[in-house]
Amino acid sequence: MRREIDTLRADLMRANAMLRESHERIAQVCARPSRPAPGRKAQSMRVVRGGGARLRVLIVEDDALTGRTYLRLLARQFDALLCPTIGDARHAIEARAWDVAVIDLDMRDGSGASLVATIRDSDRARENERREAGQAAATRIVIASGLGASDVDDHLRRHGVDRRDVVEIHAKWDDPDALVASVAMR
Repeated sequence: MRREIDTLRADLMRANAMLRESHERIAQVCARPSRPAPGRKAQSMRVVRGGGARLRVLIVEDDALTGRTYLRLLARQFDALLCPTIGDARHAIEARAWDVAVIDLDMRDGSGASLVATIRDSDRARENERREAGQAAATRIVIASGLGASDVDDHLRRHGVDRRDVVEIHAKWDDPDALVASVAMR
């Protein structure tokens, strides 16, 4: 029994170290000034959608450190809102249309997968409003989870989510530039 506890403690310490390294990498990306490649003109880092408005990004993450890190990273280029609970996210989805949702699956108050149906219902209800505003017809869904890709697929399937509704899957401690690129992609 003692050996199992020691093994679990060591595993937890390694996972925490990986998470700290990830947050440090994200903080470095946030602090890094953008410079154009040699021979290219400087361009604004602000991602702009048709009509001149910034992309609206909903971040659903219950881990405070990860949530603040994502918010800090994404708010540099996008209008971003952090929701630490499924309930908060549902209210945000009801209140307005979102261009992109970055969702953690393993939330304290439920599964982030349950939000996919809520988002799709909202998209259908706001279809005309989104078209008139020059927005995409559907919110792009990016999963940022501590689960592996095959575990994410299993989790989505168990919750009745069509995998085609999810644009990309990122590990929480993955490359922060890749997460920003996924959000920015249109």
